[in-house]
Amino acid sequence: MLAIIFTGLFFSSAFAADLDVCPTGCAYSSIQAAVNEASDGDTIRVAQGLYFENIRIQNPITVTIQGGWDSTFSTRSSDPALTVVNGMGLYSVFYIRAYNDENITVTIEGLTITNGCDRDGGGIYAAAYAGSSCTTDSSLNLLLSNNRIVGNWASNGGGGIYVDASTYSNNGRAMIDLILSNNRIADNSACNRGGGPYIRGYSSPSYTKESVLRFGLMGNEIN
Repeated sequence: MLAIIFTGLFFSSAFAADLDVCPTGCAYSSIQAAVNEASDGDTIRVAQGLYFENIRIQNPITVTIQGGWDSTFSTRSSDPALTVVNGMGLYSVFYIRAYNDENITVTIEGLTITNGCDRDGGGIYAAAYAGSSCTTDSSLNLLLSNNRIVGNWASNGGGGIYVDASTYSNNGRAMIDLILSNNRIADNSACNRGGGPYIRGYSSPSYTKESVLRFGLMGNEIN
């Protein structure tokens, strides 16, 4: 069984430190390197440019990733076409997963996410999983705002975005809060289902807990 609730919930971080990413001359030359060093509440500021990466976020954290910054990190453009993350046709561009008992909150703003390729979620793979060994809920809060998620591919589901809350537990459930705000999700493809976004929840009938999905869609172009 699955509970689906529409919500207007947003996520924010307090007391954030800034981690700056640019091709040369910054503390970090890749988004993944900044993610690896980030602490709860940090903001990863990504300078305009092209980044060839497959980014994985799999540890409990609250983090914001912002594109559009100029080379001095003094001003920020709202045009997501200026900051491009290219998955090189290898894996999901962003792979975000909250496993047993983990809580992850990620905000992604102002990026072009393209050329990702995987079984599920060519552009973004986002999942919460609660297995039989978990002791409490596993939760993923994901806010995607003002991004271009274009030109990605999945051999199964969710060419642009794949979201999955799966529960196999008597002790905790998988919970996902998803907000899609002012994104362009276009020209993605999947061989099975969800050429653009694919959102699913599953709860094993062998266990008592139910997965929960709460999501809101506002001002997006999805085609």
